[in-house]
Amino acid sequence: MNLIDKYLEIYAKNPAAPVVIEHERTITRSDLLRLTVALSQSLNQQGLTKGDIVGVALGQTGFHLATILALARLGCISLPLAQNSTVEVKARLMQRFGAKRIIAPQGVQIPASVERINLGEIKFSKSAESLNLHFIDYWPDENDPARIGLTSGTMGNPNAVLYSHRYWLQRINSTFDGCDKETRILPSHLGLTLGNLAAFAAIFNEGLVIFNNSPNVVDVYASIIRYSVNYAITTPASLENMITMNRDEGIAFPSMRQLRVLGGAVSARQLELARMKLTPNLTHVYGLSEVGIVSYANKDDLLKHPEFSGHIKPENQVEIIGDNGEILPIGQSGEIRVKISNMHHSYLDNDTVSKEKFKDGWFYTKDVGFITEDGLIRIEGRLDNKINIAGGKFFPETVEAILMAHPQIQDAAVFAKMGPEGVPILNAIYQIGEETELNESLETYCKGKLKPYMVPKVFTQVQKVPRNQSGKINRTELPKTAMLALH
Repeated sequence: MNLIDKYLEIYAKNPAAPVVIEHERTITRSDLLRLTVALSQSLNQQGLTKGDIVGVALGQTGFHLATILALARLGCISLPLAQNSTVEVKARLMQRFGAKRIIAPQGVQIPASVERINLGEIKFSKSAESLNLHFIDYWPDENDPARIGLTSGTMGNPNAVLYSHRYWLQRINSTFDGCDKETRILPSHLGLTLGNLAAFAAIFNEGLVIFNNSPNVVDVYASIIRYSVNYAITTPASLENMITMNRDEGIAFPSMRQLRVLGGAVSARQLELARMKLTPNLTHVYGLSEVGIVSYANKDDLLKHPEFSGHIKPENQVEIIGDNGEILPIGQSGEIRVKISNMHHSYLDNDTVSKEKFKDGWFYTKDVGFITEDGLIRIEGRLDNKINIAGGKFFPETVEAILMAHPQIQDAAVFAKMGPEGVPILNAIYQIGEETELNESLETYCKGKLKPYMVPKVFTQVQKVPRNQSGKINRTELPKTAMLALH
């Protein structure tokens, strides 16, 4: 089955059922199909055909969903691009993956070297023909490529895997459980792997997708309450902000069946406050853009073991590897490698990195952690991020976890910067509430909890810790953020 067949199957069950709520407007399954037909016909008339790679820089709307479906219908391959990314970033990604045309609103800047597809004159009708996708002979095969899935790396240069229709549907099913006719999901951005999978998981299980007005946490918070959202995705930093927004007794999200936190570790303090202020139905996953969900922590797991990322999914294989490639015993830390059913075994057009990460049927994550006898997994950090201060080696995530446990800190990150004497100095940036003043020295706070070489020497308050769209700390931006805060 392909993506289009799956949508038509859901449409046929109840064409009048709502499928999207956006900006106070309801879109039915018929509306979305009619929009998909009109878009695919327009794109076809403008010369798009099977195999064309097309950049997509659209917002959180039903139009974006219909565009994805329309491109898949034509056999085109959609390349997600962030609207707010620079022209240089868009140009680099489009050139790298061979996309020569882009679908983006007129107000979004695009590279001069690519063509903006004109969608301003699409005509809609209520005729039966407006619901017919069989206007050309080609019909997608389940093995046809349909989507370039970008990784959520923290260094600003993502890799990618190529989704076929079949693989796309498999990832939707394996990533989001618990979706049904009652689901009201608030996905992260559709350009992100998880946001895309979340939206279609709701649609393909006869649920409803809610799009909020903006990614601002205030709008997200308001949308959850206004539309009785019962399945949402957030990051530790956004979770912290939402906690502070509830100034009353009781939980703000009584409708919530699952609030999934991703993009980094969640402190025990955050989890406790979130249960009290937002919802007790918190979950956390350890997943990888390249291969899928590795482990899952339900609300009971997080209550008993807040520092762990849950139990490894039964169908997955996970091993901990030492420096020489040996398999390490239970409880010992090392690099995590995973093997997941139907996973890819290479990146798209990056043989060098593919050989490093995909070996002997395994995916080497570069994450460091360990597994318990009970199958719980704990993530301690990333090999790429390890810091060396005076011979002492450690992961920044360890220090960040301590800082995030401070009751007044909303977000934090650490990095090493070369000092005037040629010796690296550990720096920390942190974010607190607008009306908050720290009641103690952060250096003093850290000294009782960390080894001496892990205690930051410089602390800088910033307005916002830089994170990418997936909620992961953008580590290349940390020195610049600290410098700007001082001037």
